[in-house]
Amino acid sequence: MDELPPSVFWDFSRAVYSRAGVADACIVLQDRHGIDVNLLLFCCWQAASGQTPLSAATLGRVIGTIGDWQVGVVRHLRGVRRRLKAGFTLAPSEGVAALRQRVAEIELASERIEQQMLTTAIAMQPPAHSDPARHCATAVANLRAYGEAAGIAWRADDLVLLAALLSGAFPGVAGEAPHPALSALVGAPPPLPSA
Repeated sequence: MDELPPSVFWDFSRAVYSRAGVADACIVLQDRHGIDVNLLLFCCWQAASGQTPLSAATLGRVIGTIGDWQVGVVRHLRGVRRRLKAGFTLAPSEGVAALRQRVAEIELASERIEQQMLTTAIAMQPPAHSDPARHCATAVANLRAYGEAAGIAWRADDLVLLAALLSGAFPGVAGEAPHPALSALVGAPPPLPSA
């Protein structure tokens, strides 16, 4: 992946994803709701960069922009990697393990390309503020907008997972307990399909 250009968003994502509880929380949300983990991380990174909250319409446009790549490439590679992890009765385990590792590397490269697509889909402005507490609140607003744009009905048991994400993205600001504004996400009806 050295051939891909450096990316502040990629560095942020790797740091956040490596923090305690974040990877597990993101994977559960991904499997439960079909969430794009890159978009979860983007909601946090955009907020941590001091931007104003994203609208559901903007995130809907972004989902449309990256959707073919996410579904047609990233999800397929993830499916192949997971199938290889499940194993094959007659295949040599060493060969399958080596192949799985190569597929995982390609999957990671596809995620990084998706992140490049995300950073070009939204024009970043000069930071609107530099208050970490406001950054965290903006991330919550972005998560709400993402849920609305993607038709996700956040559940009460999602709050602890979203809190883990926020804690990883905003250490020292978002505590272990769910951010107070997260409770407003639960029960928010998904948007009606547009005509």
